[in-house]
Amino acid sequence: MRDTDIHDSLLFFARALFVTYFSLLFMRNVAWYFFNLPTRDQTKTTRNCYDWFEHYLPPIKHKIDYSEGLFDFEEKGMTLETATENKYRYIFELLELKPGMSLLDVGCGSGVWMEYCAQQGVKVIGLTLSLEQVSVVRKKGLEVMQQDYRVKNPSFIGQFDRITTLGSTEHLCSSMGVFSNNAARLRSQKTIANVWRLFQSYLKPDGKIFVTTLTWNEKVPWSLLDRTQAFVLDQHHGGYYPHLSDLKNKVAPDAGLKMTHIEDHTADYHWSSMVDKRHFGYFTIDWDENTVDKIRYIFTSFLKGPFQFPFHWLYQVFDTWMWQFGGPKNRSLVPEEVEHVAHAQLKYFLLQPAQLLQ
Repeated sequence: MRDTDIHDSLLFFARALFVTYFSLLFMRNVAWYFFNLPTRDQTKTTRNCYDWFEHYLPPIKHKIDYSEGLFDFEEKGMTLETATENKYRYIFELLELKPGMSLLDVGCGSGVWMEYCAQQGVKVIGLTLSLEQVSVVRKKGLEVMQQDYRVKNPSFIGQFDRITTLGSTEHLCSSMGVFSNNAARLRSQKTIANVWRLFQSYLKPDGKIFVTTLTWNEKVPWSLLDRTQAFVLDQHHGGYYPHLSDLKNKVAPDAGLKMTHIEDHTADYHWSSMVDKRHFGYFTIDWDENTVDKIRYIFTSFLKGPFQFPFHWLYQVFDTWMWQFGGPKNRSLVPEEVEHVAHAQLKYFLLQPAQLLQ
């Protein structure tokens, strides 16, 4: 066989692979978004996302969590570490946590909040989907389980004084059927209500639940570019952002809970990425750090999720995380931007059994 024949055969094979790959990707997503068909595993998507972060984020990820700090915007030069400490102190005091109390942290990430609570004498257990994060948390000497917290754990019934879920509620549901008679939104209401009902069963009689979650801003219109960015975010990150109105007026009552202390911290989430370029929302990959591991994981991540693989990198290149807050800015967001520009808004709130507040 001549060299030109070999070249032509290889080129034909490469083109066939390319067309097949993108045809399958297209059909997979049409079925998922428009026909409400489960062509991908939402839990696996989220797990792959956070496993990917564990390999490509800077080591600082084990000192700050996968969310935001609370900033005093009047204080110039506040670091993300200080702001993260501020957040933990605020949540700890809001929940009235005390030494000896028991805390379940669901979606615990790399265990930074768990570590803070343990240092204050609180007995804490963490749950995460990511095996990579389980390894990190156990190295800190903390108790953690790899578990989908939508699944009931009978040993948890009535065991906890407090439950926290910091930034994991948006991973509870999926975008499947988002363009199919509002199927994704309706399913999210049911799924979150079921989980919150489960959380309530884990609480002691006077227990409290603290939630931070991203929610969609219903006031902001969507362009084609916005929808493209949202598509990349969903493919990389997985999940479905709930609507605050649904959580407050439908989900919490259905779960027998009442929502209180509702606060907006969108500006804090945006600024967390801007003030420290090691934050997962706006970071640069340092290929000089753990180079071999990073190169190896390129192939590993492809094998773990071949149709998710390109979106890890598109998320990085397109600054997709920052898009949802109105894009990167060298200043903090003002309230008008949070209200009328940001597609996503970060909300804090407490949940308590409704009968205790009557």
